[in-house]
Amino acid sequence: MADVYTAFIIHLLSKEVSLPQPEAGGLVQVYVPESLKKSAKPSGRSKIVDLFQDARIEMKTIQENPEKYLMIFRESMLGDFNNEFPQGTSCLYSRWNGYLDKPEWKTIEEKLEQVSGKLFDVHTSGHILSQDIVRFVNDISPETIIPVHTFEPKQFQEHFENVTLISDGETWTVGKQ
Repeated sequence: MADVYTAFIIHLLSKEVSLPQPEAGGLVQVYVPESLKKSAKPSGRSKIVDLFQDARIEMKTIQENPEKYLMIFRESMLGDFNNEFPQGTSCLYSRWNGYLDKPEWKTIEEKLEQVSGKLFDVHTSGHILSQDIVRFVNDISPETIIPVHTFEPKQFQEHFENVTLISDGETWTVGKQ
């Protein structure tokens, strides 16, 4: 189960790679948190929320059979569960460990303990080895590669012919090159 943000990323990637798409009763369903339901229209995000209307799943459905679902959970969604997780809930945590010291995550850990649940700290990183970048780029075969968030953007040119180097703050328009 995906949140709206994740569903939108999956939707955008569908043009490049084959991924299960959000659909009613499908492998990927979309849960819209209460906070987003209240803020979508004023913030201009309602079109994105509406895009997944047919794939939406409600909290009531999740709570009826929680063992059937794996969902992306954000600390702001605790209230959606009426401050009580289903019995035996497992939470895989993959953000910076320092956030676990914040009061909202302490509360979540306490709520998990109350239902014999557990928080598992699973390390993830936004960093990738160069050979994995090369393999990934080859797998998706993009028209243009623009290296960002790297100290060595020119190294991309050693592996790929379709690299465009731009400077911070420089404008680049998709489809104009």
